[in-house]
Amino acid sequence: MDIEKNILVSIKMASEAAALAHYGQRRKHKQDPIPYIIHPARVANLTSYYNGRCYTCIIAAWMHDMVEDGGDKGYNLFVDAMNRMPLGDQDKEVIAGIVVALTKDDTITPRAAKNRNSINKVISDSAPHEAILVKICDRIDNLMDLEGFDHEFVMIYLNETRQLIEAVKNPAMIWGYHSAFHRLILLTEALEEAMR
Repeated sequence: MDIEKNILVSIKMASEAAALAHYGQRRKHKQDPIPYIIHPARVANLTSYYNGRCYTCIIAAWMHDMVEDGGDKGYNLFVDAMNRMPLGDQDKEVIAGIVVALTKDDTITPRAAKNRNSINKVISDSAPHEAILVKICDRIDNLMDLEGFDHEFVMIYLNETRQLIEAVKNPAMIWGYHSAFHRLILLTEALEEAMR
């Protein structure tokens, strides 16, 4: 099996595992909730758009919420998919590292502390730098999906986004994620203006 086929098979496996992990789930806080799987699909698409060469990013984008929002089922499906993917150990380490970096620690309270911890995990030296791109794309999609949320929640989320922007500004530039980073800034500014 050649490397291109291995990559395509692995992307397919990631999307299928994510679909199973999120089966029956809906997006939170929405007046008209959409199926949850739409979110990882869009994040994978954004990741591909902003750095299509990074197949580990695309795979991780599909799987980024499986552990956090999929419960034990999501965790088990993630582990099974990772074990079966026809990729090398180094690629699998990067994918797992991205997913770990994007998985929030629900034992941390209050929300502000959880957000700080989440940001710190993404920019940590122990996280693959690709986690920054997937996190930016995740946030872009979440921002585009804020319709129907109450004003107070949107303002909190925009404040958290500003904290993320400040934290990833330098690493995003260093690693070449300029376009995604600037899209995040423009979207944040547009939503802030709309909320005034």
